[in-house]
Amino acid sequence: MTNEDIDRMQAGPELVRLIAEKVMGWHGAVEETFWPNTEWVWRDARGYKIHGPTDFSTNIAAAWRVVEKMRLSLIPTLGGDFQCDTRADTKIPYVEAHGPAPLAICRAALKVKLMEAKR
Repeated sequence: MTNEDIDRMQAGPELVRLIAEKVMGWHGAVEETFWPNTEWVWRDARGYKIHGPTDFSTNIAAAWRVVEKMRLSLIPTLGGDFQCDTRADTKIPYVEAHGPAPLAICRAALKVKLMEAKR
């Protein structure tokens, strides 16, 4: 995956999975709730079920978890979109991403993880 691939990513389940696994360190599994129903749930590294919104690419409350974990900055731009970057933390390489706020956050977080993997 390259920065250009990340910039082309759209909101949706694949982006949510990448953020949950690579950024948040969660793992997902299908679990039985009330027979015969099942649901997809996320669990943290200790195995605890994650509660609250997890649709990072479309929900600002979920995406804000990523902002807090990664120490990202979110700046409104003139076109109504946002720029998300790593300006708040000088310990990690500078990256930036653009788009609607939740999507920009996801893209910037994945770019940071890509840079860390290259080191």
